[in-house]
Parts: sequence; structure tokens; C-alpha cells
Amino acid sequence: MFVINVQEEETKCTESQLDILLKIHQGQYRLVKKYKRSSVWNVYREIARPDGSKLKWRYYCTGCKRVMQSTGGTTSNLRIHKCHVRYLKQHGRDNGEPQQQQQKREQQPQRSHINIQRLPVAKKMTESKNQRSSFDDLYHVKSDTFSDVEQEEEEEDEDNYVDMHSLTHPIEESIEQLDSSEVSLATSERPLLKLFSEEDSWSPEITEVQPIELDQLTEEHSQHFSKETIKPNSAHSMHIDASAISEAESYGRAWAHAFLKLSEEQKVYAKRSIDELLVLGRLERLNISTVTSLTTNL
Repeated sequence: MFVINVQEEETKCTESQLDILLKIHQGQYRLVKKYKRSSVWNVYREIARPDGSKLKWRYYCTGCKRVMQSTGGTTSNLRIHKCHVRYLKQHGRDNGEPQQQQQKREQQPQRSHINIQRLPVAKKMTESKNQRSSFDDLYHVKSDTFSDVEQEEEEEDEDNYVDMHSLTHPIEESIEQLDSSEVSLATSERPLLKLFSEEDSWSPEITEVQPIELDQLTEEHSQHFSKETIKPNSAHSMHIDASAISEAESYGRAWAHAFLKLSEEQKVYAKRSIDELLVLGRLERLNISTVTSLTTNL
């Protein structure tokens, strides 16, 4: 009869992280170092029970003092942990390798790579210099010829400038005279001012009365009526100052610009509405009610 000794599989640990840490601090669980070649076991420790059995897939991190769990027995998540990464930076990739030797090994390939990159750059620089020198030799022109050509061009430019100036000088004078005459006319003659000044200067006494030939009957009837002179009503006389005229001119310009932007059909309606407003103003019937009724009818 044969007896085979089979090691019982460790059951998966179901204890929480806090319970395991509490038992480690109380001394119930011990931390055991695992002697392997991997650098992981320099950071992590196995957790052993009082009977000597170890917690399955649970390890204690000496860096952050936490209990870590491996995924399915592998150490992939333990390697990427920050404490293990810091250990590799401080102590090097290989166990026991000093940091200075590692830096020397990293710097040697970098220097060789820099030297390799500098070689083609130096070759390109020398090739470009050779090409420039050959180009200058082939297409070399003496400096004396350049100076002669430049002097001739400058003399031609001066002659052309003098000719153009002599031609344009009388034209500029005539343009200035025309501008001055236009400005004087524009300032002296203002259409609205002239119109209102003519209306103000009118008086019934100055106008000449032409004789009207009447029949005998009309003369007899007219003798019964006394002759009366017509006098203008002072209440209806208009006194317009310069500020009102300038305001009217500004409004007229603004309306003219707006009128030009309208379509043909809109221009007809605009003329009709403006004419109606002016007629209402002459009849002294222009008020808020007439303006609103006019806009509603449109």
C-alpha cells in the first residue's frame, strides 16, 4: 500500500486589510522576507500566521505600510506600485548595482548617439560651402560693373523725377485753384439759407402793383367800396434763425441718404408720406394724432 503526501492548497485569504494590519501590530502575524532574485521581495514581505502558514496572495509593503494583494499569484501589480518604482530609481535596475554605474551606462550610448548625429551635419556644412564657392566662381561679376550700372540708374531716375515734377506742377496749381473756388462757392451759397432769406426779404410795399383793366360795370361797383390796403399779419410772419436752418440741412442730408437706399416702390411711398406731412404742416394740422393715423394707413 502506497501513501502519497500531497501538500494541501492554501485557502484564499478572506480577511480584510484592517484586520491583517491590526494583527501585525499586535504580533499575531509575522513578516517574513522571501529570498528570491526579484527586486519585488526587497520591498514586500510575506505575512505568516502563528502556525507557520502564510496568507495567500497577501503581502505587506514596507514603503507605505499597507497590505497589498497580488492578482492571481502574479507580481505584476506589485511591480507597478509606487514604492517598488521608487526603490528601482534609488537602487538601480539590478540588485546591488550602485547608482553611479547605472548613470554611466545610460550616458555612454547617449554620447555615441550625439557623435553619430554630428557627423552628417558637418558633412552637409562642408558640402554647402563647396557649392557656394563653385557658384561664385562660375557667376562672378566684377564690382566695378555693378557700381557703373547703379550710377546710370540713379541718373536716369533723377531725370525722370525732374520731368514728372515739371509736368505735374501746373496741374497741381490748377487743381488747388479749382478746390479753393469750389470751397468759396459752397460756403457762400447755401440753398436753404438763400431760400429763407428771399422769403424774409419779401414785403407787400416793395412789390409793384400792375394796373388791371376793368369794365365800366366793375368800376361802378368798385366805387361803392372803400379802398383798403392789405397789411401782413405779424402773427404769421416767420423768423428763422441760423441754427434752425443748419438743423434742417442736417435732417435733409440724412433723409437724402436714407432715401437713396430705398427701393423704387419704397421711394414712391416715402415721397407720398413726406408730401402729406408738409401739407398738414402748412394747414397747421400736424400733430400726434395725424402722424399716427398716417403711419397706420401705410
